[in-house]
Amino acid sequence: MLTIILKIYGIDTCRISSLYKFLSKFYVVFMHLIPAYLALAYILLHLYYSMPIQFALGCVAASVFPLAIHHSIRSKKHLLNNVLTNYYKINSLQNITRNTNKRLVANLLVAGTALITMLFATMIAMMMASNPLIKPAFSLFINFEDDVLGISVCFIVIQIMHIYQFAFPVFAGIMCGFFYYEFGEIFLRFRKELKCKGSSFYRDDILSSVKMYSSLYQLVHDLQNAVSLPCFFFLCTLLTDLFCTIASFVITWEKHVSAPHLCETVLIITLAIPSVVGTVLCGSRINTQYQKTQTAIVLLKDRLIKQAYYDETIVCYLNLMMDKEFPIMSACGIVQLTPNFMLGMFGSLFTYSLLILNLKK
Repeated sequence: MLTIILKIYGIDTCRISSLYKFLSKFYVVFMHLIPAYLALAYILLHLYYSMPIQFALGCVAASVFPLAIHHSIRSKKHLLNNVLTNYYKINSLQNITRNTNKRLVANLLVAGTALITMLFATMIAMMMASNPLIKPAFSLFINFEDDVLGISVCFIVIQIMHIYQFAFPVFAGIMCGFFYYEFGEIFLRFRKELKCKGSSFYRDDILSSVKMYSSLYQLVHDLQNAVSLPCFFFLCTLLTDLFCTIASFVITWEKHVSAPHLCETVLIITLAIPSVVGTVLCGSRINTQYQKTQTAIVLLKDRLIKQAYYDETIVCYLNLMMDKEFPIMSACGIVQLTPNFMLGMFGSLFTYSLLILNLKK
C-alpha cells in the first residue's frame, strides 16, 4: 500500500502505468478541494454556529498543513526517485534482496492507520446525526432530511475529511520513517562488513569499503534534501492537531465534552503520538549507526597501528572515512530528529496544557 501511494506521486524506479497517472490527477483535485471546503466550513461555523474564533483559526491552519505535505512531496519527487535508485544500487552491491517482512510491516501500518481513521470517522458520523450545531459542516451546509441520502452524504464527507486531515499526514510520516529506517539498515550492514574485512587488512577490501562509504555519504545528503521538507510539514501538521485538540479539550472538559469531540481527540492522540515518535526514532537511528561506524573505524585503525608492520595506505583509507561527517537528519534544518526533540515536544505539550488551565482560572 505504501508503494501505491509512492506511485501515485510518480515516485518509482519503474515506468508508471496509465492507471496511476489517472489516480495522480484525481488525487491532486482531491487534495485541493478538501482543505478549501474545510477552511470555509470552520469560518462558517464561527460566523453562524458560535465556534470560538481561536478554535476556528487553529482548525483552518491544521487543514492547510496536509496540503503543504502534498506539495512538498511533489516538489521532491525527482530527489526521492534518485534516492530510491541509489538505494537499490547499494542493496545490490551488498547482495541484499527485497525483504518481504519489512514491506508487510509498512503495508500493515498504512492499512492500520486507514482502518483506525475510518472506524473513528464512522463513530463520529453516527453521533453527528443528532447534533444540529455541528452537522451542517459535514453535510455541505445543505439542510438534508434524516433519510438515507442525508446520512450517506454526512458519512462520506466525514470519512473524506478525516482521511485527509489525520490519516494522510501519518502516511507521509510512514514514508519518511521508511526511508530513514532503510538507510539505517544499510549503515548497519556496512559496519558489519567493515568489521569482517578489517580482520584481514587487505588493501583491496578496505578500498572497496571506502568507495561504499563515499556512496553512503552522497546518499545520506540526498536523503536529507529529499525528505527534510515533507518531514517538516508532517511534524507541523500533527503538532498543530495535538495543540488544537489539547486546547479545545482542556477548555471545554468542565462544561460539556461532546461524544464526537471526545472520539476525535482519541483518534488524534492515537495516530499523532506513535507516528511522530516512530519517525523521529527512525531518523535518529541513522546518526546512531554513523557514530557506531566511526567507532568501529577508529578501533580498526588502532588495531592496525599496533601491528609491527602495517600498510600506511590502509591507514590513509581509514582516515578518509573518519574525515567524512554525516549530517544529523532534521526537519528543514529547524529541528533535529533526535530523542531530545521528542522529550522537548512532550514537555511543551504538557506546559501548554498547564498554561491554558492557568489562563482559564
